[in-house]
Amino acid sequence: MVMATSAMANLNRNRYRLETASGSGNANPGSIITINLPEGGLVDTSSFKLFFKATATGNGTSTDEVFGRFPRDAASLISRVEVYLNGVSLSSISDYNVVHQQLKLCDGNPGRDASIDRACTHGSVIEADANEVAKMCIQDWDNILNKLSTRYLPLQVLGQISIRLTMAGNEVLVPKQKSVSIGDAFTGSGAANAAGIAYSVSDIYATIDSLSVGSGEYEAALRQRLIS
Repeated sequence: MVMATSAMANLNRNRYRLETASGSGNANPGSIITINLPEGGLVDTSSFKLFFKATATGNGTSTDEVFGRFPRDAASLISRVEVYLNGVSLSSISDYNVVHQQLKLCDGNPGRDASIDRACTHGSVIEADANEVAKMCIQDWDNILNKLSTRYLPLQVLGQISIRLTMAGNEVLVPKQKSVSIGDAFTGSGAANAAGIAYSVSDIYATIDSLSVGSGEYEAALRQRLIS
């Protein structure tokens, strides 16, 4: 399809904003977020992106206060990713944050980590004596959304695709005790307070690109590709 698009005179790309199925746009640890892809179009699965605002809350007071900081990579906040086609499960990955990090260690590079990842996907743990609030984007997916032999899916033929995301627990947060560096031993009741930090997510939405081509152009290009 990538090779064929250059020859299509009537190719148009539109970007859809997708709200959560619940419509609230809010989630907590353990919550399930459902997003339905637009029906009746040719969608570019590699363009699927999830946006949200994450807010951490700390615990404790005085020198024993522990702040909540977010871990490296926004995908660390997702514990399970499921993809359904017309209600039938196509893909389900448990411990998605762990799997994603392992694959990223193999595929990542310093240049991307210092630019796109740091700007959009919370590419590093930022040490500060404050509860963190960050706007994040997840754009690299390790499932059928980004690992198919083709990145374009004709949903007018396949039907409804739903994506279910389960938020990770509070244990993924990085505790930062006041005036104590991350990684150093807690002092006083810091360790007990660290167990009480939490986070919440708001303003959740996704985007995906849908392509439209001239009548018969896509089918003709597909037939040509199959016989070549």
